Amino acid sequence: MRDKPILSNGDVIVRLAEPSDVAEVHRFFSAYWPGFSVYVPTAAPDAYTLSFWERELVLYQEEYEQEKSCRMFIFEASDNRTVIGMLNLNDLARGAAFQCRIGYTIAPDQEGRGRMYAACKLCIDFAFGPLNLHRIEAQYVRGNIRSAKLLERLGFHTEGICRDYLFVHGRWQDHVQAALLNPAWRNPAVASS
Repeated sequence: MRDKPILSNGDVIVRLAEPSDVAEVHRFFSAYWPGFSVYVPTAAPDAYTLSFWERELVLYQEEYEQEKSCRMFIFEASDNRTVIGMLNLNDLARGAAFQCRIGYTIAPDQEGRGRMYAACKLCIDFAFGPLNLHRIEAQYVRGNIRSAKLLERLGFHTEGICRDYLFVHGRWQDHVQAALLNPAWRNPAVASS
């Protein structure tokens, strides 16, 4: 099993949540998720309960150990306890793909401070370094200018439109597909022989 990532730049810490973080994760989700509904699917009704997040954090740990995903939270570096965002590497694939999908949200009072860029940069370095992924995909609701600018600044390239991709904010919505490639990807089959 890989070590759990703890990624930091001195301003933010990106890591898997521990059981001791459940109350803070629940606070973040309950406070901010309804406001994200323009860009993300509707949460399950019990997603606003502490017991839901107790189960979810266990699931996130299991998925990381099974190399299925790396669902992390963004914490204030000053205390490593206050959650200010979520940052996920989902659908980790190996074999012929070596890729994942990135997803992210940040508290509205943190927008425009460069913290999501910093957290994403840390996560990309982790994905392209220790995880040795070749490709990171991102999809965002067409018209989400903040995501478009963030991904462009991170070096992602737009690949096209995914029509009626997700049911968001009460309707099927097109998403922009973007991707970032790892120019330093190492073929593990060659490296191990």
